[in-house]
Amino acid sequence: MGRFTIRHGVSQHLVWALRLICGEQKGRIITKQDTSLELNIEAGVRQGCVLSPILFSCVLEVALRKWHEQLEDGGLDFGDAGIQLSDLRFADDILLFATPSDEAARMVDALVTCN
Repeated sequence: MGRFTIRHGVSQHLVWALRLICGEQKGRIITKQDTSLELNIEAGVRQGCVLSPILFSCVLEVALRKWHEQLEDGGLDFGDAGIQLSDLRFADDILLFATPSDEAARMVDALVTCN
């Protein structure tokens, strides 16, 4: 967690607050017949938590930055000496721009293998 906070400018105080909110969660499985013993929830946020889309966007941004670093070129060049447009993001969808189709396949492969 330390490297992430330094590299991406996340304060240690925010990490501490998130650990308090999301850490050490417990749950039970309830059916019509029975209730399970208490279970430790090891990952994730609670369903419906307002932090979920924010944390998703933060992690997606980190992954896409790594992906952009791996791409030598790709996307749409508007001929304005600006950067090429390679993607647009809509909630949990990503639209990739590429011509020709083999470039699109290369971009998708790079995105899938980016970690």
